[in-house]
Amino acid sequence: MANSKAKTLAEQQYNKELRRIKQFIKRAEKRGYRFASDIIPDRPKRITKASVSRLKKITPTTLYKKSTALSEEGKVVSGTERRVQERKISAQKAVQTRRERLA
Repeated sequence: MANSKAKTLAEQQYNKELRRIKQFIKRAEKRGYRFASDIIPDRPKRITKASVSRLKKITPTTLYKKSTALSEEGKVVSGTERRVQERKISAQKAVQTRRERLA
């Protein structure tokens, strides 16, 4: 049986950030967003604090900026435009729900 080397703190943090980004992309793709295949940087040979901080800089806002999506009309729009549309639809749905509860 091969000996597994204990992961350093930097490696653990790197894996955590990588998992966060991949999960975000997976969830967004289910909602119709499309991302380039090179959006996640290649894994470095040696994982350092700098490589972890590079991943921390990849936030949902930056990912939405780099994505494309189909709008309600079927046009290809930027991810940020589609996000605005999603929030608007969500707000309208909330208004409708409140009206139904009052009635």
